Amino acid sequence: ITAGQWFHVAVVFDGSLPQAARVKLYVNGALDTTAFETSSEITPFTSDFAVGILKNGGETFLGRIDEVGIWRRALSAQEIAALYSGPVGQ
Repeated sequence: ITAGQWFHVAVVFDGSLPQAARVKLYVNGALDTTAFETSSEITPFTSDFAVGILKNGGETFLGRIDEVGIWRRALSAQEIAALYSGPVGQ
């Protein structure tokens, strides 16, 4: 990530995959990192949702965040690539 440029960043969690492959980070539509996660589900929380700040405080994101989207299912690599290359919402 380079300062002063826009990037499309997507994180996909799929609890049905093996632990070593449950979290995927995509940058500009391409898979950047696959990460280990022991949990097979995301626990529902009643607290507010925040983007750009850590849950327990600390530094906040210095920059601009635009067009945040949350899905109820894990998107495929093809869907992430389509979101990156096409207008959001189509």
